[in-house]
Amino acid sequence: MRISKLPPAVLVALALSMTLGCTADKSGPAPAAGGQKATPSPGSPAGASSYVGDASIRISGDYSRRVGDCTGRDVSIEGQANTVVLTGACGTVTIGGRFNTVDVEAADTIKITGNSSTANAETLGAVRLDGAYFVTVNWVNGAGGSEPTVSGSGRAYTVNKISRQDYESRSALR
Repeated sequence: MRISKLPPAVLVALALSMTLGCTADKSGPAPAAGGQKATPSPGSPAGASSYVGDASIRISGDYSRRVGDCTGRDVSIEGQANTVVLTGACGTVTIGGRFNTVDVEAADTIKITGNSSTANAETLGAVRLDGAYFVTVNWVNGAGGSEPTVSGSGRAYTVNKISRQDYESRSALR
């Protein structure tokens, strides 16, 4: 189908999705495969809903600021010069692109494939550097009381244990 034959609302939605570069609304929970909604729990505010499943979150774009709850989900970040704040306990947070700053409340793993990015985590289990260079990962607590493991083929990287005070001064979470 030719683009000129698409209804105007579809064209606007297509243009916005290409401009924003985001595949899910980060202001609320991401829908599961098939987008099946769960029944709101008793005591939920009117109109509140949640989604069944644990679909991952994909964030892409350039020069933007995103804030979201990733509780129980993996997150993939692409693009350049983005500031992303993730609350809750995330699975694997993959940071591609370059010059990104990512603040994470808690993550099982921070995997960096891009260059010149910084990640700050309050609680962190592991760091995986796949070809990344000139990256910095700062963490306060290791998951389970152990220091995060560091693996991969990164070059010219820094992984630092920092104080809670340093974390709070660096992180946009506070």
